[in-house]
Amino acid sequence: MNPSPHSALALLVIGALGCGPLRPTAKPGSPSSAPPSKVQRSALESLPPVVDGNLTVACQAIRHPTFMFDFRENIGALAISPDGQTIATSNAQDTIYLWSSATGKPVQKLWRRDAWVQTLLFTFDNRGLISGSLQGDLVIWDIASRNPLRMARPPAGAVNEVALSPDGRTLAVAAGFDVGDVGEASLWDLVSLQSTKTLCNIDTGMGCIAYNTAGTQVAYGWGDAGVGTAQVWDLPANKAMASLSGHTFPVRGVAFHPAGALLATSSNDGSIRMWDIATAMERSKWLAPGGQPGSNQVPDIDFTSDGRYLASGCYDSVVRIWDVAAGTLVVELPRHEGVVDIVAFSSGDQRLISSGSVDGTILIWDTTGLTAGTPSPSPETSGS
Repeated sequence: MNPSPHSALALLVIGALGCGPLRPTAKPGSPSSAPPSKVQRSALESLPPVVDGNLTVACQAIRHPTFMFDFRENIGALAISPDGQTIATSNAQDTIYLWSSATGKPVQKLWRRDAWVQTLLFTFDNRGLISGSLQGDLVIWDIASRNPLRMARPPAGAVNEVALSPDGRTLAVAAGFDVGDVGEASLWDLVSLQSTKTLCNIDTGMGCIAYNTAGTQVAYGWGDAGVGTAQVWDLPANKAMASLSGHTFPVRGVAFHPAGALLATSSNDGSIRMWDIATAMERSKWLAPGGQPGSNQVPDIDFTSDGRYLASGCYDSVVRIWDVAAGTLVVELPRHEGVVDIVAFSSGDQRLISSGSVDGTILIWDTTGLTAGTPSPSPETSGS
């Protein structure tokens, strides 16, 4: 899921049109236009809080609609608008929902035929939404009209993740179908939606990508069975500046620390690693409980905007919050009923938005009491 575009309330996604308004290019009623339809009504549902010592974390839920046999729609992607008022989710198929973060009620619905949406990102003005699909569609939507403004297809295929430069002018794209296929990290002009630079081509298609807060570096993570790698590019110098190897399974998440010197990575090997970018050295390694390859993978991570804490989503359905300086586990948040694929902090009130792709639920955690809690050492956390 975003600041470092991967942190803060536009966190998992913070974006911008940057160079002025874009005009709809699709005609109403065309196959790419959203058909008129109603979204099942929903509202915030209060769940039992998590109490850990002197720390209490309240939790509210927004649930995706149900379909045949009461199965709830999975969540394939999640994004938060820069103003914090709207949460966008996809149902891992062809529908994008926009929800009010205050009421939990649906406010809009976007639709594109045969597009399995797996990444979402708002523009800075809150009027546009960027989506990327398994089928290789990269789309900028006008939210008000529900029409695509621009569409493109990266040559590597499936769009796995997108990130925006802090000035809102450039889109970083991680594309590629799967392990064993060719993957690509590239930069795109946001207004024209034209590719401007290919950072690298790799021999595995699954990848993740992030900008640093200064907009001078891009990190790209990938991997295969037995190895996981992240690479950091120095954009002004137009060269790779650090190659970070140590994970034993693919890298699933990359996030720059807001201060800029560190990069966090998460992996299918069950670990989170903190890297010194300048030296390309591993600073520390944290293990989620049960963190063994294939048993408790860590699909996503995100820093708070002040860099004090890092959240991780795990295969065991638990959201975990870590103290970055101490390298310790602060609290576990076990309210999901499926894999937690996406985590995102808001920049203003430090609420954590987390999404479990299997249970079809968005959970909104009130983590404002973190400063009142006392981080305790985790037996599953180890230094490098």
